[in-house]
Amino acid sequence: MAIRTKWIKICLMLLIGIAIYFVTINDAPLYHQTIAEVVSEQTGKPKRQTDQFDNHDQLQSQTMPLRILNGSKQGTLTSVKNSFSQSNAQDLRYHAGQQLLIHLRQSHAKYQAEIIDVKRDASVVLTLWLMMCCLFIVLGTYGIRSLLSLTLNTLFFFVAIQFDILMDADSALALFAGVALVFLALTSGMLFGWHKKAAVVMLSSASGLLIAFVIEIFVLHLTDGAGLKFEMMNFVTQSRMPLYLSASLLGALGAVVDIAGDVSVSLAALKRTNKEMSTKALFKAGCRLNRSIVGPLTNVLSLIFTTSTLPTMILFLRNGNSIGYSITMIMSLGIFQTLASGIGIAVTGPSTSLFASYALTKEGGPSWDRSH
Repeated sequence: MAIRTKWIKICLMLLIGIAIYFVTINDAPLYHQTIAEVVSEQTGKPKRQTDQFDNHDQLQSQTMPLRILNGSKQGTLTSVKNSFSQSNAQDLRYHAGQQLLIHLRQSHAKYQAEIIDVKRDASVVLTLWLMMCCLFIVLGTYGIRSLLSLTLNTLFFFVAIQFDILMDADSALALFAGVALVFLALTSGMLFGWHKKAAVVMLSSASGLLIAFVIEIFVLHLTDGAGLKFEMMNFVTQSRMPLYLSASLLGALGAVVDIAGDVSVSLAALKRTNKEMSTKALFKAGCRLNRSIVGPLTNVLSLIFTTSTLPTMILFLRNGNSIGYSITMIMSLGIFQTLASGIGIAVTGPSTSLFASYALTKEGGPSWDRSH
């Protein structure tokens, strides 16, 4: 019976995924922006290009008939020309069947189309559905709570951005510090339950963030930000320093919550196994566990940052810049953020061990995590 129920759930999730994909590829009438489908494509011969740094590329042009899918011109055929390179550094090649966001303008009783972007909602929604399925299959109802926490945090983040646009630029750091506390409370409460465990995670994460942030401010003040290329923060329309510090704060938040949750859950399991463990013994066990987590978690943060800078790094090196100059210009800000996050991770473990060991040996012990 249990196996049958499991297969029914799997089939139901597959049907939901198929339905979601079918809806998103046919939702053009819901858009205000004009959407057109590529009927076919005709591609010209490639033309080789070489720049002063001996970078080789190929440039091609393509002519595409388009069928408009929404608006008053629905069903109308038009055409558009597009140029693309083999590297696709700043362009794309389009294929038959793709849906595009376009801008129509009338010229001599004809409509000329200009491509704005590819319509990607089907890919995004399908990926989101797959993530939800994985969370539900692996974690069950806990996965649903994780997804709900992620959704609420995302909503609060966009609301905070809107407030940042309306407020004074110098208030950005205070605003996003408050947002970080909201994220911390929501994540801890929804993932670990509104019990002592969540309180331990919140207190230890907040202390780790505070210590790392104070050290970061102190170092920046002491060195006057020497060697950090704040001018490389692209598209910034307000004071760079508050935004950089806000990004550092939010970037470290996930890591410190992760280590706080790992240590507190592990110590709770250890206490359930050996109810006679003292506060001191639990604290030492938590510190040992922290030493085994800090290295891998810091490496994860470093790798995430490194991969985000990889395309720009290759571009700088391909254009004749030295490795030292490229690292200074592209990676200096991210390296400093990673180091600050590493400090937060390092100090969160001991603080979690301290709070968790005290909570587990006082006032009823392991009953602190009744949510599980």
